[in-house]
Amino acid sequence: MKPEDKIHIVIADDHALFRKGLIFELSSYEDFIVDFEADDGVDLIEKIRDAPRKPDICILDLSMPRMNGYDALVSIKKQWPQIRVVILSTSYNEYTIIKTLSCSAGACLPKEISGDELLTALRQVYRDNIYNREIDKKILTNALLEKNKMAKITANELSYLNYACSELTHREIAYKMCVTNRSVDGYRDSLCNKLGLKNRVELVIFALSSGIVAFKTLSDKVL
Repeated sequence: MKPEDKIHIVIADDHALFRKGLIFELSSYEDFIVDFEADDGVDLIEKIRDAPRKPDICILDLSMPRMNGYDALVSIKKQWPQIRVVILSTSYNEYTIIKTLSCSAGACLPKEISGDELLTALRQVYRDNIYNREIDKKILTNALLEKNKMAKITANELSYLNYACSELTHREIAYKMCVTNRSVDGYRDSLCNKLGLKNRVELVIFALSSGIVAFKTLSDKVL
């Protein structure tokens, strides 16, 4: 495979041993090429700026000195929106998933995932811009095909869905919508029942994957 046909990857992580191991793993596959590595967000941004060919995907750790993964993600999407970003971190929880996806990351994954799943995620993010890890694909497909379900979503539920895809807390969403916390609970639970989902994380991934909430809209809000 010619270099120009491969998926060009860059890696930013402050642990050199982890970076080297990841580079070794990716380099063993024909469709990947690692252009360069960085030990923090500042180093990464400078190298991307100087690179004659911009990478297709950046793999970012969240906890890095000088510039952390969150700030690097926002900076990358602002300057080079075509670059896809995959977060690979030990800080893997509902908060980081929502925050990184709301900043237009293509995936937020735990560092302990298998090599096979990481490869699958990178290829899917390269192809589709997002990797559906937290949601059953069958549920997503059925929800998208069953238009009557979408038609039953109320204006308040849709408003909640937009806010749910941001960094706002539960209480802050209630304040923005001028309703009680219990009302917000009701919107969330109603959406989950209608779409066959379990929680806010799955609602966020559904909204982003289906295009109900646009990445650009979210990026504009964050920036």
